[in-house]
Amino acid sequence: MLVQGDSVGEYGEYLNVPEAWERAFEKRRSLNEFCGSLAGYATAPLGLGLVALLIYYLTQHRLDWRRAVPRRWWLLLGLMAALSAVHGWPETVSDYPTTQSWGSYVFAAVSDTALATFGMALGLWTLTLVADVLHREMLPHHLPFRLALGHGALSRPETVRALGLGVIFACAGLAYVTLFYVISRRFGGWSPVEIDYAETLSGGLPWASGLEAGLSAAWSEELLFRVLAILLYWKIFRVKWLAVLLSAVTWGFLHSDYPQMPGYIRGVELTLVGLLWSWLFLRYGLVATLTAHYLYNCWLTCLVVVQTGSPGNILGAVAVSLWPVALWLRGRWRLRDTDLRLPL
Repeated sequence: MLVQGDSVGEYGEYLNVPEAWERAFEKRRSLNEFCGSLAGYATAPLGLGLVALLIYYLTQHRLDWRRAVPRRWWLLLGLMAALSAVHGWPETVSDYPTTQSWGSYVFAAVSDTALATFGMALGLWTLTLVADVLHREMLPHHLPFRLALGHGALSRPETVRALGLGVIFACAGLAYVTLFYVISRRFGGWSPVEIDYAETLSGGLPWASGLEAGLSAAWSEELLFRVLAILLYWKIFRVKWLAVLLSAVTWGFLHSDYPQMPGYIRGVELTLVGLLWSWLFLRYGLVATLTAHYLYNCWLTCLVVVQTGSPGNILGAVAVSLWPVALWLRGRWRLRDTDLRLPL
């Protein structure tokens, strides 16, 4: 309670957590940190491999500078960055220190956002350039990125089939994660009843968080852990199953900083997902896992946004949640006379 003069200026409530409980909790959470650290160390070779391959492909003049990623995807990533900036603007305004001039504060905030966006774009572009060459080299039977993601992609059975599979695997992923934690509770597993989405819901465009959560994670993680990790380890060790296992375990345990406990359970959950998505990628191509990963992440965020009851939020959440489904339906209509049964 804060007393100002002869009246109460403000007051608040808090839960008194015993110090013994906090120490016990920190001890249990240390396993999460340990698992995450190990996965972080395991990711370091991928960074070195990325740099080595970049230099090698540069000397061999094998990088497709202009066509590795179609321009419309860069426009989509740019739109995501712009919407995220608009969404975060209320928080930027609330953090304004009144001791600083408004103009200089806005300029610094915009500059920081622009630099962060440029750095992200540069990193994704570098990763995509290298992954594109490695993908064409190791998986010549799959469509290259420029064909699977570019103009006319919806006229190709491989892309349309992969889109449909991605939608199916995203739906299965939601069912899987629910069942996983229902069963794990019987063996001491724990997952929070709800997660703090205050940052998502307090922004100007809550549904933009769904787009960002889906697109940024799907693009970066699928290229790094499905394309680069699997194909690089396969190229080095000459054993496909080992490459898949290393990739899935590393990707899964990198998520150990989530609140689930015990500390290894999130890694186990996602390692199983990583193994399945690795098979999906190797069998049906990158579009399938990009779609599944995007929709899974986007839906988890947008499920909260829809519950706000705001018509604008609901419309935006539906739009960012279903545009891959709309692309699949459009492609399916174009190829309505084509046999799209899965080649098992």
